[in-house]
Amino acid sequence: MSTPCSNEPCMNGAHCVAKYEDNDYQCSCAPGYTGHHCQIDVDECSSSPCLNSGSCSDHINSYTCNCLAGFTGINCETNINECLSQPCLNGGTCVDGINMFRCNCIQHTAGLSCATINVTDPIALYPLNATYTSKDSTGNQPDGITSNVQFAVGPDGNSQGSYQFFGVVSSYVELPNNGGLDIMHSMTLVMWVYSEGTDGPLFNYRPSGNWATHFWVNGGQFFTRFVKRNYEFLDPLISSVITTKRWYYVGMSYDYNTGLARLWVDGVEVHQLNVGIYTLATVGNVRIGVKSDDNRYFKGRVSKVQVYNVALTLEQVQAVKYRG
Repeated sequence: MSTPCSNEPCMNGAHCVAKYEDNDYQCSCAPGYTGHHCQIDVDECSSSPCLNSGSCSDHINSYTCNCLAGFTGINCETNINECLSQPCLNGGTCVDGINMFRCNCIQHTAGLSCATINVTDPIALYPLNATYTSKDSTGNQPDGITSNVQFAVGPDGNSQGSYQFFGVVSSYVELPNNGGLDIMHSMTLVMWVYSEGTDGPLFNYRPSGNWATHFWVNGGQFFTRFVKRNYEFLDPLISSVITTKRWYYVGMSYDYNTGLARLWVDGVEVHQLNVGIYTLATVGNVRIGVKSDDNRYFKGRVSKVQVYNVALTLEQVQAVKYRG
């Protein structure tokens, strides 16, 4: 029996509905098609669904957006956050952009990811090893004078990478200070220390007499005191009790601009004080191991002594750890 739908007029999988009273038919189109015979593919891209300059590809009853670099999402509606991976190093702040990021670097750091740490050259660097003995490797200061010390294993495993001090009055290194070590204002001292259990000076301005600025092992702790030019004491900075017979990367810093004094142990700030703004007592030769009018003599090893005439930041202290 012939019907209005017998000739299968509806296309693209449409369903034909016969209308006998009118001897006609109506096509019920499958999703994605339109027209009397469902012959027209609906263009889902005609509404411009893709955002942020994404390009639209039409399909049957669907579309896909091809996103520009830096965007994602069904309609390219989401700006990819390139800061999620935390690309900025050394305290830098990340600012997200389109398919990019920018790092706002803190002082003394630079580079796309703030990976470069800018550190001024030290005014003195005493490796205290077989290569340089007691010489300043920068050539800025006179050679140090050694007394009853010998080479020992250093923090890097070098068999002659440090000086051994024996904890007696005759065992020391003296660093001449013809004005080159008289920093007076901002300063940083970093060094490697291996204590064998006795107190004594690690970096003591003035071999005897009035106390000047000094860094010691005292009471089994790292102890530093900045001293005014008139030899008045400022408050000390003290670490927790240290473990003997292991290497520590230690140091102290003073910022003349802020009055902040810091004590560093293994590249970490362990004590900070605002001691005020003063000119420091950094006169006289420097002794490591002995202050001749004090009966406490350091026993252990010292290596890679660095002296700066600026207050280094945490990142800078960490960056110079293996200099020398």
